[in-house]
Amino acid sequence: MLEIRDSVAVITGGGGGIGLEIAKYWVRNGGKGVIADVASNLLEQAADTLKSPGGEVLTMVCNVTCEEDCGRLADAAIEKFGKINLVAPFAGIIKDGLMLSPDKATGRVVRKMSLEQFKAVIDINLTGVF
Repeated sequence: MLEIRDSVAVITGGGGGIGLEIAKYWVRNGGKGVIADVASNLLEQAADTLKSPGGEVLTMVCNVTCEEDCGRLADAAIEKFGKINLVAPFAGIIKDGLMLSPDKATGRVVRKMSLEQFKAVIDINLTGVF
């Protein structure tokens, strides 16, 4: 099992949701965090939250669908902390609650997710993990 104390985690989607909660747990238990998100304002808030108890944190704006951004993220983690022990890919989006929304009475589709929305979800939620 990975010892958290002094280990370095790179956490995408760390500006909120599951990513931020994992980052809080990690830092609270003595780990060092490299927190990435596309939303710089959320990263600022996350940094304030994580650093307040004395946590060692680096934040970085990163679009997980951009290979160059991910490379810069890894480089920054190694430059700052000398290693990466864990990658926690929690960047994720939803564009619509359902791919299809049928009318209950007729069964006809009244709303559907667009191909553009579907591709964005796949790019961030699946390709971004790669």
